[in-house]
Amino acid sequence: MQQKRPVYYRPFLLGNGALILLVIPSSLCYALNSMKYTQHFKDMVKERSIQSTWIELTLNDPEKVNDESDGTRHFFRRIPEHGNRWLRIIVNVQSNPQKAVTAFFDRGVKG
Repeated sequence: MQQKRPVYYRPFLLGNGALILLVIPSSLCYALNSMKYTQHFKDMVKERSIQSTWIELTLNDPEKVNDESDGTRHFFRRIPEHGNRWLRIIVNVQSNPQKAVTAFFDRGVKG
């Protein structure tokens, strides 16, 4: 008998008003596992009105990922509900547990 892998279910509202249910394997869930959030990250998310579903989607299903020489990993995803702008989330992957450092809509991303 094959053992089921745990999954997380997250509702996601599309720009056209349709509601879909995302099924995310737990092995891919950055935002739901041991990720820590710095106070700066929390402040920026609040100040910039970044929805938690957008954060989870960007971390768990990014369109682009860049590893930087300073030990951070940059996750990118276009957010249709926010004018199709790119959300960038920067995570310090050298810390244990990993820490989300900041999040912002990046006007300079091409792609």
